[in-house]
Amino acid sequence: MSHSEHKPEPQTATIKEIARWIRHHCGESRKNRKARVTFLIGAGFSASAGIPTAGQLVKDVLRPHPLLEDVKPVPPEKSEYAFLMENIPPVVRAGIIREAIQKAEDPDTKLIRINWAHLLLATMVDARYINQILTTNFDPLVVESLSMTGQPVRAFDLAASSGFQAGALQPGSVVYLHGQAHGLWLSNSSDETDRARRHLNTVFQDALRDSIFIVVGYSGSCDPVLTELTDRFRQFRHNLYWVHPEGDSYPDKEAMKLLQDPCREARLVRGMNADEFMCALVLEGLEVAYPLIVKLPFDSLARNLSRVMPLPQVPDSPRKDDPVEKALNLVADAQKRSTKPASEESVQGDDESPMSDHLLSIEIAMAATTKSRTVLNQLRERLGRDGSSETRAALGRAYLTLASAEIEKGRVDQAIDDLEFAETNGVKELPWLHSIWGNALVAKAKSKIGAEADALFQQAGEKYAEALQIKPDMHEALNNSGNALSDQAKTKSGEEAEELFQKAIEKYIEALRIKPDKHEALANWGLTLSDQAKTKSGEEAEELFQKASEKFAEALRIKLDYHGALYNWGNALGEQARTKSGADADVLFFQAGEKYAVALRIRPDMHEALASWGTSLLFQAQTKSGAEADALFQQAIEKLTEALRIKPDYRAAQFNMACISSLRDDTNQALYWLRTWAEGNLEATKSMVEEDSDFDGIRETDEFKAFVAGLD
Repeated sequence: MSHSEHKPEPQTATIKEIARWIRHHCGESRKNRKARVTFLIGAGFSASAGIPTAGQLVKDVLRPHPLLEDVKPVPPEKSEYAFLMENIPPVVRAGIIREAIQKAEDPDTKLIRINWAHLLLATMVDARYINQILTTNFDPLVVESLSMTGQPVRAFDLAASSGFQAGALQPGSVVYLHGQAHGLWLSNSSDETDRARRHLNTVFQDALRDSIFIVVGYSGSCDPVLTELTDRFRQFRHNLYWVHPEGDSYPDKEAMKLLQDPCREARLVRGMNADEFMCALVLEGLEVAYPLIVKLPFDSLARNLSRVMPLPQVPDSPRKDDPVEKALNLVADAQKRSTKPASEESVQGDDESPMSDHLLSIEIAMAATTKSRTVLNQLRERLGRDGSSETRAALGRAYLTLASAEIEKGRVDQAIDDLEFAETNGVKELPWLHSIWGNALVAKAKSKIGAEADALFQQAGEKYAEALQIKPDMHEALNNSGNALSDQAKTKSGEEAEELFQKAIEKYIEALRIKPDKHEALANWGLTLSDQAKTKSGEEAEELFQKASEKFAEALRIKLDYHGALYNWGNALGEQARTKSGADADVLFFQAGEKYAVALRIRPDMHEALASWGTSLLFQAQTKSGAEADALFQQAIEKLTEALRIKPDYRAAQFNMACISSLRDDTNQALYWLRTWAEGNLEATKSMVEEDSDFDGIRETDEFKAFVAGLD
């Protein structure tokens, strides 16, 4: 039986949303950034490094242990791990933990491998995001990662602590909640965890104060840490994000109580293990650079060596050379070799092959991850035409990433330049090249009309077909192809439009055949149906609007927090409301508002939803009169104002503010908003203003005529 049968589904979050809130809360600038993110990490955070989880220890060590042969059944109020640990002596418990960690060591180096979850957590410390790191683990991976990345290690063992003073810890501090493997005390049994529990209240007050809280790799099963966190959560003012590795299940029931608390912002991230989550959050979401030890290993080595004082010189000693200085000179020489162009090496006749290719590829990949055009342009100029196939392919992939980002920003010409460069640099066989080419051509087609637009839509379709020829199961290309056909259909009418709408739907069906849970395809299918409904009337339109709602609902059953589907569903309901009158229209306008409200709960800065909500209220107000109309106009103004607070240059909101002002006979305010809308707006035309009946009330005024005359 699922938790959702008793309580509503927990709210969910995407990596992009988490990163956006972290940047907002901590500050964009590294120099002025405030460390306001606290992590609680558990066994799952270390699992990929070979450290066993509690469940693995139970199965592989505790159940077969000779001291536990006659142990009674596990009481329901205790975890099996804690119960079994209580039934063996403390010295044996400590030995089990230390041996489990030792088994994770590399047989050659005798060191534990550092996984990406820990490495990127240390990178967040270096980037000044981290307030505290709380860990229930015994292993040393956190502190070793901090040391490896050159961070100061501030670790505190709560199990061995006689007191904990709130406010005393510096940013980036690590608190071992259950002790350290090499420490004096390890908390495994109830008595041991109770010893540390008396400090947990103060620990969480300190950790939660003005911090976003992220839980990764921690199950919370029968653990006083989770109990204390739940108790403190009602006093917590900021978002909590709980990362659960399974995509088709939920966390422990105690964790679910916290996630379903209606009074606080707790959100669930499902289907990502610790490494996947940290890579997505740090590298893609926050766009933090790889740690220096990976990005520029020689620089990292030089930085660490430079911390070592020169070897003391003793009179009459044969030690005359400083080994630190020698080591630094060797590193400097290696750095020069690593950046030496291949052509220069061949001219000088150096027998050693250059080390630059791999290092440059790392640097290029990092610049691509952070979408740093300046760095990539510098690398592109530096390589010229002398780069190896490895580095040029890396650069091609990097510009492919840039092209995709430029399309999202509406800079299509720049995207096409990037794609042309990528295509000539070793990525021609990547299906993504052709799919992104298709997206760029669609974006360009939408800015054109007639035959020119049709030609671009045709070329886009050919690009998607090329992508599918390379990778026949590329559902992304099918989904994008459907979107392109739907966009083209909106430029047509009659049978021509009908045929294109139907072809778009066929693409979505094919994408869903490959990936049945592709929520984007379902939502886009719903959007296509609602666009098609706007070309119809009567029962035919009604049936299409109904089918659109069904598709949006299907998409949301797969992805509960899909704010894009909610937004488009709200738009469809608003359009459907405009085909009705009286109570029928009011019901649909109300339902549209509900969809926008849910979308905004998921993504509070979604200015499009606020503006569309305001527009829907504007249309509803026009069906009323007197005080009822005034109230709706006022609500519309509030929504549009909020949208403009988030995005001051949002043209649709500016134009609709002008419409409301005109409908309320406020000529000065209407002209203010029209001038604001028209300023620097290449899409502002006379016909848009002249054909809109909302301006009929002020159309004959001299001021309005002068404004229209000034439009190109």
